[in-house]
Amino acid sequence: MIIGSNGNLNNVDQIPVNDFPAVILNSNYMEDWNWIGNGVSVLSSTGTRKVHNLITHKITQGLPLVPLETTVHTQAGLSLNYFAQANRRPSSLELISSLPSRFNDGVLLIAEPGDVLLNNDRSTVRSVFFGIPNPNAWTNNARTLFLQSVAWVIEGDDADNDGVFDDVDNCPSV
Repeated sequence: MIIGSNGNLNNVDQIPVNDFPAVILNSNYMEDWNWIGNGVSVLSSTGTRKVHNLITHKITQGLPLVPLETTVHTQAGLSLNYFAQANRRPSSLELISSLPSRFNDGVLLIAEPGDVLLNNDRSTVRSVFFGIPNPNAWTNNARTLFLQSVAWVIEGDDADNDGVFDDVDNCPSV
């Protein structure tokens, strides 16, 4: 599994984020990896950052869903990275969490095996874009989102709650 942090990387084209399970915290290279067409946007403010968890998913399990907000930073003035709807995001990427009141601007997005990315690239694995930088300032809810993102990337889902993960379940919806 790859966990990519923010910073400058060498040989970005040789980091196989679409072929190895990944939790991607590095927003600098999402265009190179064909997850977005016009770069990742950054939202900064003087207050603490919050996200909306949009759907019931293994990643958001146990956390408040819309309309409630989840505070993700303990300090004011930190930023969030997000995929703005206008930034040519592939429709196959599923939004898990968004900016408050901007439900099309994804802070947490997932790709699953077979998802078509930009430039006809494909994801062959489960991966998460995790747009909450500054782990030293994460709240418990942000830590939970991160740990559950890692668990989902490694284990996947169990949609029918039968104890067998969907990727090996003969009947994932029964």
